Amino acid sequence: MKRKRFSVEQIVAVLKQAELGTPVADLIRHIGISEQTFYRWKKQYAGMQSDQVRELKQLQDENGRLKKLVAELRNLPRQADGCELELLAVCAYSIGGKSPNESCGRCSL
Repeated sequence: MKRKRFSVEQIVAVLKQAELGTPVADLIRHIGISEQTFYRWKKQYAGMQSDQVRELKQLQDENGRLKKLVAELRNLPRQADGCELELLAVCAYSIGGKSPNESCGRCSL
């Protein structure tokens, strides 16, 4: 079965139609989704505007990247001079596309 992708605007529009009184059975049949998908959307996005949903997705993506970074940092060998916090700060700056003003000087970064 082919998986469809719906834009944020489409999801919000479907939820608003349901709030206005359109029967859920008619909505899901019309747009071709399951009842489970509709209620999952409702659980995640109920009461949000499309710009708020976009921001939520961006924050979820950023959170995932940061979690991966922390997992990678935990796998690095520990240094005796305590540069882990400095390394974390450098990596945090690199995620944002900025460069840090200075490093600790003890690290190879």
